[in-house]
Amino acid sequence: VGSWRDVTYERLREEKLENLFQQLEQERNRFKHIAELSNAAMWEIDHHTNRISWTAGNKTLKEFGFSKSDYSITDWLNGIHPDDRQQVEQSFLQSLASGDHYFDSYRFLKVDGSVTYIIDQGTIFRDNGGRAVRSIGSWLDITRERKREIVLEQIIEQQRQLNRELEAKEDELKRINQQLARNVSQLQEREFILNQSQRLARIGSWEYDPVAYQMFWSQEMYSIYGIDQHVNVSELPVIFNLFDEQSKALVSDSFLTGMLENHVPFDVTARLKTPLGYNKWVRLTGYPQVEKGNLIKVTGLTYDITYFKESEERIRASEEKFASAFRSNPDLMTIVREDDSMIIDVNDRVEKVLGYTRNEVLGSYATSLNL
Repeated sequence: VGSWRDVTYERLREEKLENLFQQLEQERNRFKHIAELSNAAMWEIDHHTNRISWTAGNKTLKEFGFSKSDYSITDWLNGIHPDDRQQVEQSFLQSLASGDHYFDSYRFLKVDGSVTYIIDQGTIFRDNGGRAVRSIGSWLDITRERKREIVLEQIIEQQRQLNRELEAKEDELKRINQQLARNVSQLQEREFILNQSQRLARIGSWEYDPVAYQMFWSQEMYSIYGIDQHVNVSELPVIFNLFDEQSKALVSDSFLTGMLENHVPFDVTARLKTPLGYNKWVRLTGYPQVEKGNLIKVTGLTYDITYFKESEERIRASEEKFASAFRSNPDLMTIVREDDSMIIDVNDRVEKVLGYTRNEVLGSYATSLNL
């Protein structure tokens, strides 16, 4: 006696389950391989026992201490960096109390004490009463990426600091430029006043650099000498040739020999003839600046004294004309001091009119001579 039953369906189901288990194992092994490369892990929490099961590569399990058989939520919290622990715990408890999902990022300590940066996220499953019974999630070590971010943040902060310093330097440069502009404006005003003062006083200033063989003139110097400002005044023979022969020898000797060679100041009066043919009298002064026996600079002034020289000539001519008229006058003429009537001068008629010599009359009083 026997029986026969068709078990094809059961056999197909068993084969299907075996295939599913094989695929699941393959997926698990694949995940372990990926996790080994990326330091990722899968976790599952049984909230009845507070135990956490980790699925990851052997390296990750070992480095983070996840291979412990009775790994608990307390072990996980103790592994979190002390500065992040309280915040992570509060976030996790809030998710368990009312949420379906959990997400956080924090620092975690490896077994060797080194710090890693983690992104942690999961889904919370609840019973019909709403109580959390199981949680499944993923855990990813982003330390390398975070360190690159930190380096980048440091570089950005350094760049910001450099920008702030640059802005401060720019502000300082603006202030310096503004101050320089004010100084230049003041110098221009002072130079204008100096030029006008020199023009009115007909005094020019000059400076000579014996090392560079350079001569510097104020504007009034060109006006006094009657030459264009484009003339190279550093060519000393050009300047010396403006003086007459006698003055040229005096000026060149005073400057070249007395000043440049012997470092002796000079103060001379000379006559020059401008390119347009005007005759002028000038007073030249020069003062050496000597350091450690070396002549480093010569400064000086040039006075246009033509007006005073011409005035002296006119006064001298007038005096000579008066003296000639006074002495040759056919009438007796005397010059008497007003306050005491002393005779200061008499003409040549005194001897014929009074019978006294000129020397006898000078110094006597007009009242005593009945004049």
